Amino acid sequence: LFSYTYSAWKGRNLYIDNLYVQPQFRGTAGPSPGGEPRRPGSQSPLHSNPPEKDFLARRGGEDLTAKEGWSLFHLEEDALRRLAAQSTI
Repeated sequence: LFSYTYSAWKGRNLYIDNLYVQPQFRGTAGPSPGGEPRRPGSQSPLHSNPPEKDFLARRGGEDLTAKEGWSLFHLEEDALRRLAAQSTI
């Protein structure tokens, strides 16, 4: 699964969730999703999946949690509604 995102620092990029490469394509450089030019991408491997983290690191991925102390938070729709209801301008 993938989606396009926007970074204030890098512009458009690609967020990849659960990267899986079919065995016949491993070790080759295939096209990007949608056939578009490759762009910076992000992925959030689970802490419980060290092989995926190692795979990404060996291919130039940077662990921003370790490097910059960033954490990723996700708010479901009901949490966003509660937040919006409490916000004042």
